[in-house]
Amino acid sequence: MSDTMESLANMRPIASDKAAQVTRSMRRETRSIDSNGKNSVRYRRLFWLACGALGALGFVWGTFAVLLADLSRLLDISPGPLGLALSGGMIASFPVMSLAGRVIRRVRK
Repeated sequence: MSDTMESLANMRPIASDKAAQVTRSMRRETRSIDSNGKNSVRYRRLFWLACGALGALGFVWGTFAVLLADLSRLLDISPGPLGLALSGGMIASFPVMSLAGRVIRRVRK
């Protein structure tokens, strides 16, 4: 396993967590030994990974949102019908996504 994802046996519960004490559950965190020989929490790496992923998604959808005005002008469509067309495409994607796995499984056989 990678150094950031340790096995569940190496994860220790945090007894001082107030939210966990209220719900009578234990929160777990990934720990590792740093250069001083002490346990250090590895949430920082996961935090920056999540920030990078959300930043990439924000960039993609932000770029798409800026291009909607150009798309509306190019197709000579007012914002209402354009929004309806984009919503229809999104709604149509749900059954396609649910059936895609079955189709690929049948094609591979």
